[in-house]
Amino acid sequence: MNAINITDMHMNNRKSNRSTLKSALQSRHRRNTVLDYYPQSRRRRNAVQDYYVDVVAVIDYKRYSMFLAQANYNSLTAMQNILEYYAFVLSGADMLYQGIKHPNYTIHILLSKVYILQTSSFIDTIASYDEMNGDTASNSIQNFIAGAGRGVLGIYDHVMLFTGYNLFSVDRYNNKIDIL
Repeated sequence: MNAINITDMHMNNRKSNRSTLKSALQSRHRRNTVLDYYPQSRRRRNAVQDYYVDVVAVIDYKRYSMFLAQANYNSLTAMQNILEYYAFVLSGADMLYQGIKHPNYTIHILLSKVYILQTSSFIDTIASYDEMNGDTASNSIQNFIAGAGRGVLGIYDHVMLFTGYNLFSVDRYNNKIDIL
């Protein structure tokens, strides 16, 4: 399996918070030093916990080939377009979480890695035509993360699969239900 990792440059020096979210003490400390005119007890009451969720985006071959066709089969341009597109998508998700005004915490979504499957892979073996069972896709990405992807995905809190296939599910009566 041939894949290329594209990492966001500002993420290299930041410590991740895999499995347990920890507060960003540096930013809270920085905020407290700027606001030294408030008494200590007031600063303690106003302290907001910052939680960061590191996301790895896995792009399947079908989605990659769509970007490749748009870039006139220039793989470098396609990968740059993929990185920009998914950075915007996850930046939008981060803005949605920033809209949650909670007095005790804030949640930040950070794209830590984009992993592109540049050849046909495990995803393509479970798809038929332009459709893929969402439950099977979920199980396959879990197996990939636990197996072949373990060493290449790095440190993360959440992995998202972006696919070019239409996802569906089957209910208990074997009726096919489209997943949006």
